[in-house]
Amino acid sequence: MLYQGKTTEQNRLASLCIFHCIIMYFSIAKHSNTHGLNLVLGKTGEKSRVMYVGHENNGFDISPKDTKILRGMLDNQ
Repeated sequence: MLYQGKTTEQNRLASLCIFHCIIMYFSIAKHSNTHGLNLVLGKTGEKSRVMYVGHENNGFDISPKDTKILRGMLDNQ
């Protein structure tokens, strides 16, 4: 996928699937806490990455094998 005027890195980023998630935690005391997560879903055979919003430099890599499993779970939704 090529876009005129964009760098190779911009082309790569434009072709990624990015999910923005909100995780809510509830306790018995009815206090809740939330975290925002970004999931950059890699293509088949590539790794993915999950990061807390605001902490994108400290993300966690997901192996290509686990990316395949994650893609399968998301495709079934």
